[in-house]
Formats: sequence, C-alpha cells, structure tokens
Amino acid sequence: MKTWTFDCVGGPPDAPFEHTIKCKYTRDSNWSPGTSKTVMDLPDEVTMLGQPDLVQAEKMSKQGSH
Repeated sequence: MKTWTFDCVGGPPDAPFEHTIKCKYTRDSNWSPGTSKTVMDLPDEVTMLGQPDLVQAEKMSKQGSH
C-alpha cells in the first residue's frame, strides 16, 4: 500500500487532497502460502485477502497441543 498513489478526479494533477479509504484485511487458511488478492471498491474501500501469518498459526497450534 505504501507505493499506491491516488489523484482526485477533476482536480489539478499532483494537487494535495484528503479522502478516507477503509482497508479491510481478511485472512483465510485455505489460501496457498504467499498468495494474496486485493479488491478495490473505490473510492471508499479496499479489501486485502491472504493467508494467515504462518508464525502466528504455528504458535496457536503449539498452544492447542498441551
């Protein structure tokens, strides 16, 4: 996301503007490792889908094995 750039439609190029975009992050263990998908429902929402953090999943697995 840090590399994304946005412009205000109808405004001067490179002019500063402010707009709030809601970002939703969805983790799904059925996704293959390293895969992700970004769905842009602009101008107000972006959804990012991907696999859960493997370190966190391993930690949870160890906690449940006691």
